[in-house]
Amino acid sequence: VMAHWSQQIYLVLTCGLYVLLASKSLQLMLYDYDLCQPIAGLIIAAIFLIPAQLRNLHEISFIALLSFLCIVGYILICLHEMSGHEGGGGTTMNVADDTDFASFSSALMGIVFAFSGIEVYLEFIAEMKDPENFYKALRLSLGTVGLVYICVSSYTYWLFGQDTPPVLTKVIKEGTTLRVANGMLLVHLVATYCIKQQVVLRAAQVAISPKNANSSSYN
Repeated sequence: VMAHWSQQIYLVLTCGLYVLLASKSLQLMLYDYDLCQPIAGLIIAAIFLIPAQLRNLHEISFIALLSFLCIVGYILICLHEMSGHEGGGGTTMNVADDTDFASFSSALMGIVFAFSGIEVYLEFIAEMKDPENFYKALRLSLGTVGLVYICVSSYTYWLFGQDTPPVLTKVIKEGTTLRVANGMLLVHLVATYCIKQQVVLRAAQVAISPKNANSSSYN
């Protein structure tokens, strides 16, 4: 019971965090409209309501594929924007002088958050056609994500050193490229939100109305 409720509370809070992140992406996408974050958050919440109508993880698999393509495109845009920066001698490469427990913990939790998608792996297994292939997929996906993180972060640090931006989007100048990159990031966040909120909504439906939990009806 404790594990169940811990997971559900965590997912609800994480969904709230995704609304905040997506609203920031919308603000950067529309940077010249002076859009405040509360209004951006309401727009994002309205956008999230559309894919939230899908009833199981299988139905959002196409959104997950689109999310993958968008995040790859986002990373490629950032790498292209960084390519004009001269690396090497002009940067300082050492442990930041202002590193303390709080900043270290914040950075560490950022890494943990980036890899936190696996907390719903039981739900993934339950809907897989061949559940025995889950661990192969898990190893492949996490290995790929880990390799991409290491390569991109190492390349960025080699270019910028101590001036490495806290968010990769900061390397993109204002203009069409910034809008496209944040649009791709927004699609990725929508897809990730859909996966997490669907687990929460199904748990709520099973608790409140279990009779039609597996129904494809709109009733």
